[in-house]
Amino acid sequence: MCENHKRVAVEMYMRQHEFYAAQTATALQFPIKLVLTLNATLMAASLLLAREAVQAGDLPQLINASQIPMTFFGLGVICVLISSWFQWKLYSKIMYRKRQILKAAVKASNWVEAVSPFVNELEKYGKTWYQGACYTFVAVSFFFFLGGVFNLARVL
Repeated sequence: MCENHKRVAVEMYMRQHEFYAAQTATALQFPIKLVLTLNATLMAASLLLAREAVQAGDLPQLINASQIPMTFFGLGVICVLISSWFQWKLYSKIMYRKRQILKAAVKASNWVEAVSPFVNELEKYGKTWYQGACYTFVAVSFFFFLGGVFNLARVL
């Protein structure tokens, strides 16, 4: 393959690599960080509530009441960590596919064969399972957050 074709194939790969990296980070990082921050903050608030109960001497009732919200917030944090794992798997699948396309483009003998895999991606829908799982766990984590807030408000 001509050097110009190789250079264009590598350039297209790099642009798509940057595009998918930015798209994945924008689409998935914000909800993951938001829900993780919410769950961790309210888990800390539950611990402070338990600490106040210890200092006030109202130990058994308030500590038992704050255990349920802390469990909800802890499960929310675990769901966010699982969601982050699915996000990493999604990104690695995208980049593996792009590397395979780049290898095929560099081995191509003409311009059409070099550029065609970038335009006509074979596995368009293969990565949606990871993306769906990531969003599902973010949503489940948010529901755990809401359940913890509801139980914490009920205690207070």
